[in-house]
Amino acid sequence: MHYATVSGLTPSTRYRFDVVSGATTDSNGGAHYLVTTGPTLNASAPDQAVGTVSLRDGGVPRSVVVHVTASGPSGTSAPLAALVTSAEQRYWGVNLGNLRTASLDAAFPMTADTTLTVTADGGPDGTAAATTTVAVA
Repeated sequence: MHYATVSGLTPSTRYRFDVVSGATTDSNGGAHYLVTTGPTLNASAPDQAVGTVSLRDGGVPRSVVVHVTASGPSGTSAPLAALVTSAEQRYWGVNLGNLRTASLDAAFPMTADTTLTVTADGGPDGTAAATTTVAVA
């Protein structure tokens, strides 16, 4: 399992990339992976979603990638992700104000009908998922 943060990208730009891990390079069969960054959006108010991850026995997993997506009347959002390491004592947090539509071109609209899906992928430690509804003030 790998988690990477890439910075310095330009909004609304298409990028090609390969994944390199040790001596192995995954070039997507020579086609390379493609990603297009979304446009710059106006700043939104912070709206934190937080939680914890643990093993079934209560222990701290080695590392976990937490993915959060929202779904509602307007569809499903692009995912947000957070990396949790045992050094962080199992806590994760994401700013729901950063949620975007699946096309990345607009902020995802949160309503009383919005459901959040949280998936924790711990690689060899296992995977878990949960859903919850959003309280909109």
